[in-house]
Amino acid sequence: MTFLEILTFIAAIVIPFGILPQAYKIFKDKTAKEISIVTFSVLFVGMIIFLLYSIEINNLIYIITYALSVLAYGLILVGWFLYK
Repeated sequence: MTFLEILTFIAAIVIPFGILPQAYKIFKDKTAKEISIVTFSVLFVGMIIFLLYSIEINNLIYIITYALSVLAYGLILVGWFLYK
């Protein structure tokens, strides 16, 4: 593995976790009134499409990134449905 591949793999793990503070805030405060459901829905669908493409091209780094992203954005949507 090259240095750039290692950095890409680390980014694949770290980047999806960037949205988790928003999910934590939703579940901690039990409110989702400050988020845009349209924005997060579009991002969620986009991540699913990229995940499917990643599976199609069999790229493990992309699969990890988009699978974790789908889970993170899914948490936001679940929080919105629970606390809207």
